[in-house]
Amino acid sequence: MGYNSLAIAETQRRFSFSTLNASVNEYNIASRKVVERLGFQLHKINRNAEFVQGKTSDELIYRLTF
Repeated sequence: MGYNSLAIAETQRRFSFSTLNASVNEYNIASRKVVERLGFQLHKINRNAEFVQGKTSDELIYRLTF
């Protein structure tokens, strides 16, 4: 089990959260792959939410439900 999986398991154990959210920039492919591998599902897209390197980009909201 990787460090991220352990952190999620510990969060579940210690807190009474029913969901966890992760915010990822649409162009951050590596982070998108990580959260998807951890079981997060794309929940919402905030269009033009960020301004990075002179252009707007979408913010992707992923959700993991326990």
